[in-house]
Amino acid sequence: MIGAYLVQIQDFPLSLMLLAIASGILTFNLLLLNEFPDVEADKIGGRRNLAISLGSKKAAWLYLAGTIGVYGIILAGIALSMFPLLAAIALLTLPFAFKAVQGAFGGAEQTSTFLHAQKANVQVVLITQILLVIGFAVALAV
Repeated sequence: MIGAYLVQIQDFPLSLMLLAIASGILTFNLLLLNEFPDVEADKIGGRRNLAISLGSKKAAWLYLAGTIGVYGIILAGIALSMFPLLAAIALLTLPFAFKAVQGAFGGAEQTSTFLHAQKANVQVVLITQILLVIGFAVALAV
């Protein structure tokens, strides 16, 4: 999508770069949290991933840092007038993010709790981006 934008507009504003970074962090976090329950099987299979390399606590801290980074980008974009004020509706996903972070620190051993964390993680990834699009679209339409 960014490639099509660049071809047609031939400009790459900082606001677009920030949105792309936030989207990338959300995707990274989705993949990172999904590594947690497979650590033992991955070790046996000889695989290497961040959850194995860092250990569960450090990986949870990395997940938290990414989560804070996404919301920090949204807030900074609004504060610097690069994003419309309506982009703040993406902050409505904070309760899902909190649940996902709790699950990351709680560990994958608590299966039912961790499944809720994974579900919340998917909700953060999808709904945050949808709400950002809505916030930008409504701001442009007004």
